[in-house]
Amino acid sequence: MRSALTIASYGVRRLLRDRIAVFFVFLLPFLIIVVIGLGARDEEMLVGYVDGSGDDLALELRERIDAGENVELRSYSGTESLLRAVRHGAVSGGIVIPPGYGDDLRSGRTAVVTAVLDQSDPGSTAVRTVVSAAVADQAAVVQAVLFTGETFDQALPTVANLATGALGGVTTTSTGDDPFGALDVLSYITFGELILFVFLSSMTGAGDLVEARRLGIIRRSYAAPVRAGSLLAGQGATYFGVALLQTLLIVGVTATVIRVHWGSLVGLAVVMAAFALVASGVGMLTGTIARTNEQATSVGPPVGIALAMLGGCMWPLEVVSPTMQTIGHATPHAWALDAMIELAGKDGGLSDVAAEVGVLLCFAAAFLVAGTWRLRRTITG
Repeated sequence: MRSALTIASYGVRRLLRDRIAVFFVFLLPFLIIVVIGLGARDEEMLVGYVDGSGDDLALELRERIDAGENVELRSYSGTESLLRAVRHGAVSGGIVIPPGYGDDLRSGRTAVVTAVLDQSDPGSTAVRTVVSAAVADQAAVVQAVLFTGETFDQALPTVANLATGALGGVTTTSTGDDPFGALDVLSYITFGELILFVFLSSMTGAGDLVEARRLGIIRRSYAAPVRAGSLLAGQGATYFGVALLQTLLIVGVTATVIRVHWGSLVGLAVVMAAFALVASGVGMLTGTIARTNEQATSVGPPVGIALAMLGGCMWPLEVVSPTMQTIGHATPHAWALDAMIELAGKDGGLSDVAAEVGVLLCFAAAFLVAGTWRLRRTITG
């Protein structure tokens, strides 16, 4: 055990002394995540609307929504055109103001504004919040005006800031399930990038193992008073240690610098430890399959990016077909991402991600067994 830890410690220290490796493994992922994350945070939220009423109270409601932070309204001629825009991602969501909206409010009847959302779009949660707040604010004013018993249009300016309660309401027309909970776009992007880079670093880092095999370092190490099992464990622990360091850096900095919400830290630690084991197994297996350092570093990134795309790190799997969703869950990325969404978007705990962690450990076992078997053959001949 001590020999394995010594080997792993040496491997991690050697990586930290390599400035180029430190840049690509630690600094570059962090810079990309921050740039993409801040870009996502600054994007305007596009909200479509269909105004079937056209009166002054409908206009006021639109102005309340438009006053939200980074909100831009787009007009649509009918409900069907708005639904198509939401499905195609042209807007993050929309509202339908019914005919007679203003007349219903003035007469004390309930007026219902319908929010049209695609729950597979993480931005739909923000649209729901903005629309609900605007309707509630206007309804409070209307209720207060009706309570005075005065003429509606005369009393409206006077009591605009005094009303409480709500008269109107929001109903939701959904084009899918709600797989994200309260997760925002920034968090989703950060989760995907973390999973991508942890996996990618292990694949590209396999070049060191290829070089060690080519130069005979592995065989000479076995000639020392070190058991094969310790040598194998040390190689795996090196990848595992690098993956954990990468995770700690990205989670710590993004939580403090760009305020990413990670959910339960205990659950996150278990999920990322399981995924780090997967990445360790992949790194060892790649390092025993590749014949040259150039082969490992040139093939690793395209394969890693392709798996990340299939696993939902680039876009939500909910926007692709059920067949592609099934294929995506043949990658460990999808299971890790599902677990992180459960933790951060739905306030889940460790017990809520037990199934995902179990699948990740199965992936890890398969890759680690295959990688250590091939590496043992290299050591013992």
